[in-house]
Amino acid sequence: KDVSFIPAFYEKDDAQQCLIQLITEKGKKYEAQAILFEELTKDAAQHGFLIFMLNADGEILEEISL
Repeated sequence: KDVSFIPAFYEKDDAQQCLIQLITEKGKKYEAQAILFEELTKDAAQHGFLIFMLNADGEILEEISL
């Protein structure tokens, strides 16, 4: 089952460490960015995405459905 989600992290260091492990499209640049949680949940809801709170190893700590 395909799930559309936004990976999110509690700590910037966790995001940067996990970014290396995420599957990405070749040739595209990826970087960790800070965003207000309220803005993230609003955008995710508008576009039908879940939010997965991940740790530095990419393990799901919390699944947020809107």
